[in-house]
Amino acid sequence: MSKNENNNGLAITPALFQNYIHNIKQYGIVTLDNSGIITSFNKGAEIIKGYKEEEVLGKHYSIFYTEESIKKNEPDNNLKKALETGLYESEGWRVRKDKSIFWASVSYDVLYDNAKKHVGYVKVVKDATESETVKQQLKETLNNQAAILEKIFERITDAFIALDKDFRYTYINKKAQQLIRKSAEEVLGKCVWDIFPDAVGSATYDAFLQAMKTQEFVQHTDYYEPLNLTQENYIYPSPEGLSVFIKDISERKIAEEKIKERDKQLRFFIKHSPVALAMFDKKMNYIMTSDRWITDFKLPENIIGKNHYDIFPEIPDYWKDIHKKCLKGEVQKNDEEAFVRADGTIEWLRWEVHPWYNTNEEVGGIIIFSETITDRVTAKERISLLNEKVSNSEKQYRYLFDNNPMPLLAMDINSYEYLDVNDAALKQYGYTKKEFLKLTAKDIRPKEDVDKFINQDHSPSIYKRGIWRHMRKDGSLFYAEITTQNIFFNGRNARLVLVNDITEKLKAEEGLKKSLRETSDYKKALDASAIVSISNADEYIVYVNDNFCKVSKYSREELIGKEHSIINSGYHSKEFMIKLSNTIRSGKIFQSEFRNKAKDGSFYWVFNTIVPFVDENNKPYQYVAIATDITKRKEAELISQKNEKIYQTIASSIPGSLVALLSIDNTYTFAEGDLIEKLGFTKEAIIGKTPKEILTEEQYNFYNPLLEAAFKGKTIAFDLDRLDYSLIVKLVPLKDESDYVYSFLIFYLDVTELKKTQKAIEELNEGLEIKVAERTEQLENVNKELEAFSYSVSHDLRAPLRIIDGYSEILLEEYERVINEEGKRLINVIRTNTKRMGVLIDELLNLSRLGKKEMKIADINMESLINSSIKELLPDASPKINIQIGTIENAACDAILIRQVWINLLSNAIKYSSKKEKQEIFISSYINDNNVVYTVKDNGAGFNMQYVNKLFGVFQRLHKVSDFEGTGIGLALVKRIIHKHGGNIWAESELDKGAIFYFSLPLNIT
Repeated sequence: MSKNENNNGLAITPALFQNYIHNIKQYGIVTLDNSGIITSFNKGAEIIKGYKEEEVLGKHYSIFYTEESIKKNEPDNNLKKALETGLYESEGWRVRKDKSIFWASVSYDVLYDNAKKHVGYVKVVKDATESETVKQQLKETLNNQAAILEKIFERITDAFIALDKDFRYTYINKKAQQLIRKSAEEVLGKCVWDIFPDAVGSATYDAFLQAMKTQEFVQHTDYYEPLNLTQENYIYPSPEGLSVFIKDISERKIAEEKIKERDKQLRFFIKHSPVALAMFDKKMNYIMTSDRWITDFKLPENIIGKNHYDIFPEIPDYWKDIHKKCLKGEVQKNDEEAFVRADGTIEWLRWEVHPWYNTNEEVGGIIIFSETITDRVTAKERISLLNEKVSNSEKQYRYLFDNNPMPLLAMDINSYEYLDVNDAALKQYGYTKKEFLKLTAKDIRPKEDVDKFINQDHSPSIYKRGIWRHMRKDGSLFYAEITTQNIFFNGRNARLVLVNDITEKLKAEEGLKKSLRETSDYKKALDASAIVSISNADEYIVYVNDNFCKVSKYSREELIGKEHSIINSGYHSKEFMIKLSNTIRSGKIFQSEFRNKAKDGSFYWVFNTIVPFVDENNKPYQYVAIATDITKRKEAELISQKNEKIYQTIASSIPGSLVALLSIDNTYTFAEGDLIEKLGFTKEAIIGKTPKEILTEEQYNFYNPLLEAAFKGKTIAFDLDRLDYSLIVKLVPLKDESDYVYSFLIFYLDVTELKKTQKAIEELNEGLEIKVAERTEQLENVNKELEAFSYSVSHDLRAPLRIIDGYSEILLEEYERVINEEGKRLINVIRTNTKRMGVLIDELLNLSRLGKKEMKIADINMESLINSSIKELLPDASPKINIQIGTIENAACDAILIRQVWINLLSNAIKYSSKKEKQEIFISSYINDNNVVYTVKDNGAGFNMQYVNKLFGVFQRLHKVSDFEGTGIGLALVKRIIHKHGGNIWAESELDKGAIFYFSLPLNIT
């Protein structure tokens, strides 16, 4: 085989190769000699440049360059660069024979002979005009988009301000000027807090400072009273200052009042939406759907709460990926996608998937919109077919154009004149054909939209889409979705325009978005103030808010998909639960108190309102439960019930008494004592009634101001004559830990006999000897009754207290494992109070016995008595307590009784100074006339001298039991002892600066 033959036996001769090159039509191939003279010119070059080969042979190749390129000496420079590099490529404008220009992509290759001598060049040319045009169009498009964005920012409808780092205005748009009612000239360069001094310290003020400090985005809502403005601020910080978008949401706040009705409207709107629509939670469980969704996808009606992937197990993975992206906050959409129905037919859909956000600004799930656009896609295909047919058959074009069910227009690209219009378009716009063909595209638009239309990108493309406002002949506007295709019409560059009226669809979408926003605001307010849960028709939990998780101590993941039995405490009866279920399943609201069990085993109480949401058949499709925590109130009621038992024991043990409880709603909840029947009442006639219902008008008018004062926290005592009885009445308010009056105690004591005794004493003073004996006998009888009373108090009251304390101790010892810490605490509270009441009884008995005790008066070494009292109180020395004793005078007294005085006064001094780091107590005495005055001074809590007259009364306390323990009887006992000796006692003090107690005793025995 010769070297000029290939493997197939075909000889590749120079003539054959040259013929092949010469007939290439896609590229222009030109050979040049060393100086640039054309030596060959193939068919491709003839097509691109418009010359025949014989017209250019022997001419310099610069005949293809523009005059401007020749002036720049580009032809020679290109050959030099090729010779330097061996291969050189360039682009530029070139000239055809007919003087038209085109964009050429050129490569130069250097030719050498066998001796490697430079003999010429091969130039390969490609017409790249179309590619360059695309580049220029892209550049022009980007410039137009930049201009549009600039106009959008200039016309922004939200209020917008910019502040420097010192909070001075650097920019304010027109909307913001309207909102704050000040012009730009009034605020620019000035500090916002100087313009609005009332805002200093407000939530807005704090938000601005926070954004500047943290350099993080802040969103918040605030009400500014001087402008009557409720604003929502979006604050974007930078080191140079703040950019703030301000939304006026005053009207939205008013609209919240109507949120319940709007919620109903929203559900109605979604249900009857003209597009297929479905709302899902984060697990892709159905929350709401439109009827169109059910019918389009041939689904059963009751799919709420069910999983989307269970309903459509055939869903491909790429759709699941779309859902995942949107659950992360993305928006996905497709304007055209084929959908194969179950029967094999193909429909075209436009769909969008949006995330929706909960009150914590977290993605709560997604919303899928689906719209059938088969007719629209078919219409677009008809446009393409029409464009193809025009060149072949005017008759076919006319038929397709006129009979298209969608409005069609043909428009001149340069003048915007209408060249043709079909019947559907005439019907849409309200013109005759003659009238319409006199219009331009500017005439069917409102004036404010004309500039936008003119400035839009009119560059050629396969087709374009957009939404515009169009105007009918009668001036009414509608939103038109435009699809266009460039065509050649009657020798003119034209554009075929398909018009689709989407006004109602846009209104529906906007209404849906607004309703969703309003529903989100309503839900946010409800979640902030209540315990909320939502269950589906099968009564499985599909939603709980943070408050529900907090009170139940379960996480949201542990609750979703479970029944409410997860928090059932077992407290409520089977009949109660059946009534609840029957009520809500019949579509009626159910309200009641519930005792629930938290995850950790603790119990809590709520007042729950369960609202069924029903469909058009009055069948519940979900249940919304709104609750408030009433645990503290129920605990208070339990304590009140325990107290009532104590009151009942006291009242039944004291003859001639009545104890009653009046609740905060002015209703008697408790009444006990033998005085009830003496006053003409029964317990049944009192309990559950109000004072106004059981008293005469005159009695009520007397009592009512006293009741109102008691409910304000004031203790009231007064004497009352009723029927044949003389009574002492005391009203005592009962308060909780926050000092809130939740009830008050009414105590009646029959002192008729005491009154008679007092009267008898008065008569005795008149000097009647016989009556002295009679009254003495009566007094002895009274003393016997008092002794009987003392015995009753000592025996009858101690017995139940011992029982209460004993059983409480048994509970702690025998049932320790089954009682939780809160239960143990409550039992210890009971034991502490029973012991306190025992001490109280002892001191009351001591007080009552003091009058009968005979004194043994003697000269007493008072300093020795004081030291023994201190040793009894403080058997071990304490570095914290410093007790100093000054000069101590002796006195004539009963040593046992005065020892009790020192014990009480010194224990008080130690107790009330116990909260000081160093307790200082000083004891001294001095002689005043025929008396010795003793003093006990401490540096403790002290008291307000305004209440000094109450200091020595029975049960009178100037400090809370929670601060300092005590019975309120000790000082009353001291006073009785001192008075029994013929002395006196008084005190001086200042709050938190200690107190001084003085008492006097006779200097000598008398």
